[in-house]
Amino acid sequence: MKLASCGALLALAAAALSSSALAENAKWRHAVLEPKSDAGIILMAAKKGFLEKLGLDVEIVGLKNELLAQRAAVSGDIDSFEGSPPYAAISTGTNLKVVACYWTATPYHIFAKESVKSIQDMRGKTIAIAAPGSAPDMVARAVLDFYKVPTDEVKFANVGSDADRYRAVAQGVVDATVVSGEYTPIAGRDGLHSIAKASDALPEYDRLCITMNERSLTARRPDAVKFLAGEMLGMRYALANRAETVALTHEITGAKPDDPRPGWVFDDVLAQKSVDPSMPLSIDRLRAMQDLMVRSGALTKPAVVEKMVDLKLREEAAALAGR
Repeated sequence: MKLASCGALLALAAAALSSSALAENAKWRHAVLEPKSDAGIILMAAKKGFLEKLGLDVEIVGLKNELLAQRAAVSGDIDSFEGSPPYAAISTGTNLKVVACYWTATPYHIFAKESVKSIQDMRGKTIAIAAPGSAPDMVARAVLDFYKVPTDEVKFANVGSDADRYRAVAQGVVDATVVSGEYTPIAGRDGLHSIAKASDALPEYDRLCITMNERSLTARRPDAVKFLAGEMLGMRYALANRAETVALTHEITGAKPDDPRPGWVFDDVLAQKSVDPSMPLSIDRLRAMQDLMVRSGALTKPAVVEKMVDLKLREEAAALAGR
């Protein structure tokens, strides 16, 4: 496995690759969001060699947000990425297919400074999100809708990554933000607290799905199957080996030895059964989530859910990984 930076990805050719070029390229390029306290689970397949054992040369690319990953996949610069299902992109006719979902619950919380006691207090205040259309943006709007707080009474600020948004609240730049629950064990230290769990408002939210470039999926299907099978094997291993997974997270993120977040995330995943190594792909859950986003205003043009998925790939991958 080779790790690549965002800069390395942007240095790739911007033009879309043809199917024949993709077929000749032995390296499978997969994008993930910037590693956080879940990195040991997400990257175990690549770091532990499960993908290599299946004969696949994989390059992992770290990106700031899901929209960059979507654009890179559409252009052909990467073969796959993980994040929320790209409803908005697919609804415009882009060449993307959702093939699996494995983080089947949202870990997001709304963290706020102490003066903001509840979601109802967000009227007239500013909440930090990532880019419009990203998961934090959609989650913020859906949670506000769930608690009957009109979005036109709340100000939205695009403040980048989880770490950037968390700092913005801690430093008083904004009033609240959407970030992973991994900040729970340190929020009190920084004068912040959780005023809402996204899972209450979004019970059918699939936080991390794997989406593939349709050209790669067609021209390199055996490699696509190997990639998904390797991910399944890596996640099985990660969930069965707490100490090794937490240690890998510390290694990837550079977290200090006494940072409680990697351990907290692992234990929360097991307690909530948030990660499913079988990578289920449910049309009903995708449709329910899309309907909610349309109602909350996070999505204006719905996609045809049946056309945005490849249901057979995970079956092929599961057979290779061994049920």
